[in-house]
Amino acid sequence: MVNAVSKILKYLEDSGLKAGEKIPAERKLALSLGLSRATLREAIKSLNVSGFLETRLGDGSYIRSKTPSPPVIKPDFVDFSERPQYCFDVLEIRKALEGNAAFDAALNATILERRAIKTAFENLMQATCNNDPILEASYDAEFHLSIVQASHNKVLYFMYQQLFEILQSAIGNFLKSFYPSEAENGLPEQHREIYNAIMAQDAEAARDAALAHTQSIIKIMHQSYEE
Repeated sequence: MVNAVSKILKYLEDSGLKAGEKIPAERKLALSLGLSRATLREAIKSLNVSGFLETRLGDGSYIRSKTPSPPVIKPDFVDFSERPQYCFDVLEIRKALEGNAAFDAALNATILERRAIKTAFENLMQATCNNDPILEASYDAEFHLSIVQASHNKVLYFMYQQLFEILQSAIGNFLKSFYPSEAENGLPEQHREIYNAIMAQDAEAARDAALAHTQSIIKIMHQSYEE
């Protein structure tokens, strides 16, 4: 990831692009740098967090500053396979925050933000159908992040950008531990309920669905560790 960030910074420096200008599209930039699109996306997210780039839904990424802060790296202490309690810690944060984020997203999301949520949801459903838990974890985290962004709570969105890799790792660990039983426990349908409520601009239903979703995951994990 750090190497990918460095490649992007060097490419943009050599290109002569200035603050406020749009960087090349994802496909073109990935080909120019010899990176996979998944790696490129993660590096761009890091540069968003550091303040170098600003990604605008449905538009692309723009240079915000020519002096980025060091990229955000996932804390070394987060090892979900060794310490399941970390998963519960992440879920407690999600339970406290995601209900209100879904509520606000239902009320505040712009047309472009709704499109981004729709794309993330469709990608998540496709990964679920393909029985691909690794890809599903990535799209699951992106789906929830797109909702947080659409809430227009800038502090919450910044926090989620900082925690994105942790969130993705926690979801990945859950899916690896319980896959494919998460489908049997109705988690895909829970995502659909969150999505439908936001698209219908039903704030109360969106909040209730988001809270029910995190509470369901907590219940599944508790039952598993009690067995």
